[in-house]
Amino acid sequence: MLFYRMVGASLGLVLICLTIPPGIAADQVTRARSLINAVADHADSILSEETTPLEVRERKLYSLIANNFHFGYITEFVVGPTWGTVPDKQRTEFTGLFKDFFIRSYGAEFGGYPGDTFIIVSVSEKGGLDSFVHSRLLRRGRPADSILWRVREFEHRPFIIDLIINGTSVALTHHQDFREILQNEGIDRLITLFKIRQERLSAEAGGTGDGASRYRQGEFTEAFAIWERLAQDGNVQAAFNLSVMYTDGRGVTPDATRAKYWNDRALNSGYPPALHNQALRLLENGDGAKARQLLQQVGAKNFPASWHTLGKIYEYGIGVPEDPGKAFHCIEMAATAGFARAQYSLGKYYRDGYGVKRDEMAATKWFKSSAMLGYGEAQDKMAIRYATGQGVPKDNIEGLKWAILAKREGVEASSEKELFLRSQMSVADAEKAENLARDFELQ
Repeated sequence: MLFYRMVGASLGLVLICLTIPPGIAADQVTRARSLINAVADHADSILSEETTPLEVRERKLYSLIANNFHFGYITEFVVGPTWGTVPDKQRTEFTGLFKDFFIRSYGAEFGGYPGDTFIIVSVSEKGGLDSFVHSRLLRRGRPADSILWRVREFEHRPFIIDLIINGTSVALTHHQDFREILQNEGIDRLITLFKIRQERLSAEAGGTGDGASRYRQGEFTEAFAIWERLAQDGNVQAAFNLSVMYTDGRGVTPDATRAKYWNDRALNSGYPPALHNQALRLLENGDGAKARQLLQQVGAKNFPASWHTLGKIYEYGIGVPEDPGKAFHCIEMAATAGFARAQYSLGKYYRDGYGVKRDEMAATKWFKSSAMLGYGEAQDKMAIRYATGQGVPKDNIEGLKWAILAKREGVEASSEKELFLRSQMSVADAEKAENLARDFELQ
């Protein structure tokens, strides 16, 4: 399976050692160590924010990864020699989707986990270009992970270009996984698979006893043990959660066979999230007609996430010709059912005139509805709209309020908006915005 990662196989690394001035090598190694130390310290501070929701902590962790990995280099390596022939538009789309896939995959596997201990064992330089920082991640209830960080400098700044986890190179694994698809079906197929994966549902942390609170705190091993007992007793939601945890590697070693087993248990009970994810598997395997039919059936059971995904299928043209009208209809169905992500998507449709006549007032209405439900990207859009007077009267206080809220939700881009808006107002007005953000309540 394309998106299943096996961590633990051995990998022989061939490193060519060149002679370089000792002083340069020492400086390079020092900077590499400093980078990994800084990343580890920052990650620990993010994941230790016990009062911050797990999804927000992980979004912050994703930003940390995005800023310190060189995805230009990683993407080119993963795709291989054909990268140079890929048109610019596809390059941009693929790079963004691969970056999201990479960050969410490994952010999920290593995120959460309060109380983990990170130790740098050694640092070495090999080949004149790269430094290797050998570390160990000690975790409660799980074997320690050996992580080798491969660091290279670009324009005098160190970036991470690979992780070698328990002997397996992440970049090389993806290169090998993608090679057959690229050779037989081309880069468009990979782009489609990444888009499908974005619609996959995560574990549900509500209604499953103490496992839910453990999960929200990032105590995945403990949550897994609780949900496993519940699932064995027939709890369908717990069975679905186990399937997702086996897929993502949260609290357990990734295992595609066990993931399918538990998802099938939930699927046989007609559990909507399991049916939704099954539709995505059908879509990934090329059975678009059955996938669309199943998503429509699940959506009709008052499960708006499936309407949203169906809309995205028509928007992206996955297995069908692109159809803005059908995309709009499905997204509107999900949005009117109160699905925040769909409300955000509907706001963009009205803003861009996609499948509907362009309408800035309607765009603002749906962005605000989504923002009031706590959707960070929509809150960021409201910050822009109030700062510029787009679809609403210009109001820097409201703009700053929404920028603060979006930043709180882990939307890194809102930090710059917050700084800009603060520079445009008095201290008293900034305090008003801070108070509004503090007193904000989800609708």
